[in-house]
Amino acid sequence: MPLDTSPRAEAALGHVKALNRVAPVSVTLLHVLEPSAGAAGWDPLAYEFERGRAMAYLEEVASRLEGEVEDVQVAVVDGHAADAIARWAVEHDIDLVVLCAHGHGGPNGAGIGSVAHKLFSLASVSVLLARPGAPPPADDAGAIGYRRIVAPLDGSQRAEYALGAAGQLAKAHGAELLLCHVLTPVELLSGTLRSPEAQRQLARLMEANRTEAEAYLAGLAGRMTTEGIKARGVVHGQPDAPDHLHEAVAREAPDLVVLCAHGASGAGRLPYGRAVQTLARFGTSPILVVQDLEAGAVGAAVAAASDQRPGH
Repeated sequence: MPLDTSPRAEAALGHVKALNRVAPVSVTLLHVLEPSAGAAGWDPLAYEFERGRAMAYLEEVASRLEGEVEDVQVAVVDGHAADAIARWAVEHDIDLVVLCAHGHGGPNGAGIGSVAHKLFSLASVSVLLARPGAPPPADDAGAIGYRRIVAPLDGSQRAEYALGAAGQLAKAHGAELLLCHVLTPVELLSGTLRSPEAQRQLARLMEANRTEAEAYLAGLAGRMTTEGIKARGVVHGQPDAPDHLHEAVAREAPDLVVLCAHGASGAGRLPYGRAVQTLARFGTSPILVVQDLEAGAVGAAVAAASDQRPGH
């Protein structure tokens, strides 16, 4: 869990506690000492001071997790934040990176902080992106837990890969799990097929799409219900008012969104697909992205994408 010493970054702490309710977790609180812009040479005394201050901060945060998380370690590393976090995750075989959408610097033009934005083009592991001001809810006794979880699905088996994690979380927290599908709009066809009969055919196609989607989600929800999970399906979108994914998810007001790193479009050239990028940038709910590719496959995809950029 990366921390930059800001209160915003600490918004992710609640999610670490919530994850510990599923199974005991081992967490490393990580701080990256970045090179100072415009610094005139390296000052070893100042470096040791900053390192000591960062370590003291991490140890204080770790003390707050005592009794709620089984194992907490702290580490301070050097480098540029996103690169150092991604490298640490690979070198230490980390299962999940938990971080806040933005820390000291606040959100950038992408809707999330620069570190989180860059991390979504580098990391080869699962990521939980917390939101400042949107911690997991707590009950009267102060126990942190999710009450509503949304799992977006596009109908592909790849997207269903995240249902294992979503189901475990929902069951451990007694949360409602909403299996959410957003209907694909037929805008491209509706602009060219303008005759009344063609429009009627498009309307029937959209209705058939909704019927199939509802049956698909009902089947998944039924199987999960037999496993003790409170699951149900919900379909968003109308022929005359298509939804965007982040709008549909926001309408359900979830405590957490759980989705696969890639969906029907396949792995592509990036570690995380379009749906993940959309929810990270425009969504307001915390998201847990379950990586479906191994680190080697992600690394090859990123390298291939870099080789195809202009100037390479």
